[in-house]
Amino acid sequence: MTGAGERAANGTSAGGESTPLRARRAERGVVLEARGDFDLANAKHIRNTLAEVLREDPELLVVDMAGVTFISSVGLSLLVEANALAGPNVFRVVAGGSPVLRVIALSGLDAILSMYDTVDSALATP
Repeated sequence: MTGAGERAANGTSAGGESTPLRARRAERGVVLEARGDFDLANAKHIRNTLAEVLREDPELLVVDMAGVTFISSVGLSLLVEANALAGPNVFRVVAGGSPVLRVIALSGLDAILSMYDTVDSALATP
């Protein structure tokens, strides 16, 4: 994430739906707010954004999935990949109340990923 403040980057899914990823600094790290589809059509864009944020070596990287309407197996693998690169004490996923939570739970990845209901709780937990 170059520069200070907020940055938005856009990808487009196969259906033409925009998938903005907005990174913002928080007191303990970076919050990446995701919208739209986490799928093959956006994989390169999502991977690059995650890698850019991780290069800054944040104390925490919180991915807020509340605005994600669809996640494919490719999207799930991107979360697992980011978790492996950052480490479970750094990488946190917020999916409380989102359709993504069910997919993550059904896949069993909730046992691997550090899951939270809100961004505030993800940032507040030591």
